[in-house]
Amino acid sequence: MLSSLAQELLNNDNPENAETGGYDFDFVGDIDSEYECCICLHVLQDPYQIVPCGHRCCRSCLGALFRKFGDKTICPIDRGKLAIERIFPDNSCKRKIVNMKIRCKEVATGCDWQGELHKYDEHTSYCLYVSVHCSSKGCTELLLRKDKDQHEDSCMWRVVQCDKCQENVHAYELEDHKRDTCQHENVPCTNGCLFYLPRFQMSQHISSACPETVVKCPLELLGCIEQVPRKQLQMHLEGSQIEHLEMVVSMKKELDRLKAQVKKIPASDEYDHFIWSAPPVYEIISLGEINSAPYSTGPRGYCFTIAIKRRENDTVLSIKLVPGFYDDLLPWPFRCNFSIVLLDQHGGGPRCHLKKQVDFSDFASDSQVPQLYHRPIYGEERSVVYPLLTILNDTLDEQRYSPNGVAMILVKIKRYNCEENLDV
Repeated sequence: MLSSLAQELLNNDNPENAETGGYDFDFVGDIDSEYECCICLHVLQDPYQIVPCGHRCCRSCLGALFRKFGDKTICPIDRGKLAIERIFPDNSCKRKIVNMKIRCKEVATGCDWQGELHKYDEHTSYCLYVSVHCSSKGCTELLLRKDKDQHEDSCMWRVVQCDKCQENVHAYELEDHKRDTCQHENVPCTNGCLFYLPRFQMSQHISSACPETVVKCPLELLGCIEQVPRKQLQMHLEGSQIEHLEMVVSMKKELDRLKAQVKKIPASDEYDHFIWSAPPVYEIISLGEINSAPYSTGPRGYCFTIAIKRRENDTVLSIKLVPGFYDDLLPWPFRCNFSIVLLDQHGGGPRCHLKKQVDFSDFASDSQVPQLYHRPIYGEERSVVYPLLTILNDTLDEQRYSPNGVAMILVKIKRYNCEENLDV
């Protein structure tokens, strides 16, 4: 059974130094041979002494010898057989060696340090002539510590901040970043016009301002299918006035036909019917919201308009009460009965009108009405909006509802006059 010391000696935990385990330093002054390993001939590192001959070997060298020759191992000096249980660490010798003076291994690159061997690790932690790696991630440059700061100030792998967008990139990427991806870098218009603008504004410029962008004629919904560069659009409009006028005339005939059909709708004595030919869709898209001319619930009733508001995905039809001359004589909240209809203008087959009927008595009973709906006051720019019918834009733009881009809206309202409904 081997002792723990013998097991430690035979343990091959340092295979790189198994054959030559001595110190490879330039010692200051002459070194007595008693401090040299009799196997590797270097200054002893972690020395062991052989009994009884007294010769010394590095721990790693002696362990390698035993692992190679086993119980046939002999002393390399006097050739006597070695017994592993009679080999011991020589701590006295070790203390003397680690207190010997050595020169820094980097003397060839300029370091002139001399000091005790046991202080060498501390010295190398700050020695300016030791080779170190650049701290920039990705850089494989090996350089002297004294040159590290200067190198890292110009290293292509250092992280720098783009002065336009403040994004962090490697220095070698900065030029490509500005040329290809930086959203705040001024770049020429991708359409080839003469404008330079930040990259993040390019999409908006192309869609709304670039003179080279190909755009549709604003009278597309009337039937014009021309597409021209934006810079030529005015020339197109001026040069196609006759064709556009013919389209308008055609649309006018269609509207007259629809109005004639609407007039055939029977009306009772207590209801009035109003029909509004809404502006072309492109005008609604441009303005966002358009109101009809004012109508009245009766000869001396509430005044209202029909409002059409285009949003991203849908369009809302609303009744908007506006200030009228008789408002102070009419009861409040507003309690009228409305129907609003988007007319199906399809010429053949069954029609599918989109309709919504609302009794404003329901609004009047809402406890929040006094806060949400203030009475219009004659002479003031204040109105009350009642959203009634929401229609998907794709539906509204269908030919059956907006032939030539024009929708027809019918409002049916119960008469409401101040003579019949005075607050007295």
